[in-house]
Amino acid sequence: DIYDQVVAQIEDKGLDCEILGGGRIEHEPAKKSIKIYGYSQQYGQADHSITHSLLLRKYKDYDQITWSNEGY
Repeated sequence: DIYDQVVAQIEDKGLDCEILGGGRIEHEPAKKSIKIYGYSQQYGQADHSITHSLLLRKYKDYDQITWSNEGY
């Protein structure tokens, strides 16, 4: 769902993009916690370890950033 909302903005900057998979992200700022999990019925499962490493760099002060291949 997010891809459809941002693809035009990405391409307007001269960048190319494609969907490599999907999943869910639960973000709880008050708890400084992020959980990455699941898959997309349309695009399959993303490599959550990549998402995890990107979020670790962005949210350095968070107590918990985890990922799992379980769930939908």
